[in-house]
Amino acid sequence: MRAGRSKAYKKLMAVYANSFGFREPYQVLVDPTIIQDAIKYKMDLAVMLERTLQGKCKPMITQCCIRHLYATDNQPLIALAKTFERRRCNHSISEDPLSALECMLSVVIPAEDAPIPNKHRYVVATDDQDMREKFRGYPGVPGIHIVRSVMVLDQISDATAKWRENQEKGKLRSGLKDRPSSKKRKRDEDDDEMRGGDGSGSESDDQSTSGAPEKKDLAAKEASKKKKVYGKQKQPNPLSVMKRKKKPPTKVPAKTPKSEGAGGEQPKTKRKRKRTHANSGSATGDTKDVSRDTAAQTEI
Repeated sequence: MRAGRSKAYKKLMAVYANSFGFREPYQVLVDPTIIQDAIKYKMDLAVMLERTLQGKCKPMITQCCIRHLYATDNQPLIALAKTFERRRCNHSISEDPLSALECMLSVVIPAEDAPIPNKHRYVVATDDQDMREKFRGYPGVPGIHIVRSVMVLDQISDATAKWRENQEKGKLRSGLKDRPSSKKRKRDEDDDEMRGGDGSGSESDDQSTSGAPEKKDLAAKEASKKKKVYGKQKQPNPLSVMKRKKKPPTKVPAKTPKSEGAGGEQPKTKRKRKRTHANSGSATGDTKDVSRDTAAQTEI
């Protein structure tokens, strides 16, 4: 079997397992027509059923169907049918056997008004076109047939799809009904009590004031949460950026300590001014007089 076909069949059986509770080993009801085709195409019917259903299966045949095979007196068909499990249909043996369609329909669908039509979860394997169309009208009945030596699993019928859709809608409605009703806020209840005039207005005010700080705290927490900003410029990757070279430290000349003045304050340095003294001229005059006296004494 090809990989795509086996995958599709596995999905189909998963649908039946989830919606109708099918499980391994699958119970497969076979009729005389598919047994004849299996002998014709030299197929191992039990092995091919397991490959098609993607799991272990249990082939079964009803009493009426095997009586039809006994009437044909075909020994290979009878020998293959005897290897399958016998399914009691509770039809009288003394009378003529019912047709394969009537017998299998009574086994698969015992009551048409049942909530689950195929409650025993049978898989119907037949090559009779009328039987296939009949069982496709009931939900939850997988069908198998042979087409040119290839065993095929039928697609989901319309009845099965509608039944599944109704079940899902019912689950949704039941879930909405079971949902607890929304409670009123505390402030609304307090307003209703105040309107009623039962004298509990002060208590309601205390409750509202006591609940105010909690609401403020919640609002502050929500505001503190940072919102994600889109389009923000990102910084470069630090691993891909060249590291900066460290500059050698510059030598700072040491400052000479200055003598502190009174009160621990440093004295302010004053600029020295060069002044010309007033007696500088008189001093030059005295020197001239002294030189003159010395000259006069020498003359004498």
